[in-house]
Amino acid sequence: MKLDPASPWMTETLGADGVTHRFDTPKCALLAWRSGKVPATSARFQEFYDRTWQDGATLEFALGSDVVGPMGEDAVPVDPKRAAKFTTDHHASRIVKLEELTQSVLESL
Repeated sequence: MKLDPASPWMTETLGADGVTHRFDTPKCALLAWRSGKVPATSARFQEFYDRTWQDGATLEFALGSDVVGPMGEDAVPVDPKRAAKFTTDHHASRIVKLEELTQSVLESL
């Protein structure tokens, strides 16, 4: 799949060796990381509301919302200060931290 550099869904994983891998969605990036296909040490996401790039450890992720990415249901990166607003506006079923996005959680989306 060709990546759209202007996509608000684009996500990056960063490896200890300095290699950056780009993905079309947070779910795709996290599945590659969690499954060991990409040797990442961290990931960067575009925050839903302001589209700024942020380290995943500083964000929360909305699951089960009415916001659908280009590959279907996804983990939507949201600033923790805006998580309650996102839940209200987009009917998210839950908000999780990056470390809670395990391979099994991601595969269930």
